[in-house]
Amino acid sequence: MYNSILTICIMTILLHQLSFSNIIFKSDIMRYAFFVIVILFVVSCQEVNPGKNNAISTNGQMAMKAPKEPRKLRYIMSPVHCGILGFFNDGSVAGCTDPSISKHNIAALDTAEVFAHYSVDKHFIIFDDDHSSLDFSSDVKDAYKWVMVDYQWKMNVPE
Repeated sequence: MYNSILTICIMTILLHQLSFSNIIFKSDIMRYAFFVIVILFVVSCQEVNPGKNNAISTNGQMAMKAPKEPRKLRYIMSPVHCGILGFFNDGSVAGCTDPSISKHNIAALDTAEVFAHYSVDKHFIIFDDDHSSLDFSSDVKDAYKWVMVDYQWKMNVPE
């Protein structure tokens, strides 16, 4: 970015000097056409690599962008006799049809297909599609139980 600005400034100074001497350009139109072509060339030659640039300018100061957080399980719920639901930190929900709570089935949630998205409001998980909610502050007898709440395990998970 700074290289292109510097190049444009240098080209502007050179073109300004050339404007006093009609050595190369016989008219103002040719001089300005050349100037526009040089600017377009400089801008098009800039390397665009957004993955390398992690700096953000805020009020003239440079700060580093926070790296994207890896996908991680935030909540795990086990509906009685229905499988396991995993709620990830990116707002996605995936499920496993095997109702037994095990490390293998919980690990399977990472590769399971996302079927819904959610948000959190106080102690409720609210599904984005139909706005239904689940209260994660307590288990509902004969309906579901929470295995993990806000990254904290609520029970020991067998192998």
